[in-house]
Amino acid sequence: MAAATELTGPDAGSIRILVADDQGVIRMGLAMILDHEPDLTTVAQAGDGEEALRLIEQYDPDVVLMDIRMPVMDGLVATERITTANKAAGRSRPAVLVLTTFDDEAYVLSAVRAGASGFLLKDTDPDLLVSAVRAVHRGDSLVDPASTRVLLERCMELERQVGVRRSRRRRSPMGGGLGCSGSSASGSGRSWCGWRAVCRTATSPPNSSSARPR
Repeated sequence: MAAATELTGPDAGSIRILVADDQGVIRMGLAMILDHEPDLTTVAQAGDGEEALRLIEQYDPDVVLMDIRMPVMDGLVATERITTANKAAGRSRPAVLVLTTFDDEAYVLSAVRAGASGFLLKDTDPDLLVSAVRAVHRGDSLVDPASTRVLLERCMELERQVGVRRSRRRRSPMGGGLGCSGSSASGSGRSWCGWRAVCRTATSPPNSSSARPR
């Protein structure tokens, strides 16, 4: 059973964080890194996506660190439910920062498609992890520098496809496509096309019955 800790006292003004990972050692390690910062506080820990959803209702975190592969309910499903509930309620929190050990195009795109505000590898530098939490809490989007290439390549591919369609439909008033937004991933120092738009036309997410990385 994952441990949950309620936020009280002088930390009430901190960024409240829920850590969801099926490995207790990983949860504890992440919590230690985050709680070392004066403006960050881990309020709860979950061992699977279903427990994360339940603890969100109980502890009202600002940010959720979400593993992908977990029992009962995986992180992608949980992320989609969180973001769907946020939209239905007209709110932007909690923001979801997805963590995984595997840098694969399908999972990067699936995390963004599910509505995650950020995507990091678990071996990322602790300083980047802390910065990422603050960034998604501000409403920014962040992708691990190692995964940025995946989104840039997909964006370039879609831009080429759009260019071909435009050349074929020059006289059509319905012509259009994806354009670069010029926004940059906080902390990465790179610009790219709207990455959420990219995922709307990206390949389908991995089959739910196949093995997913941690």
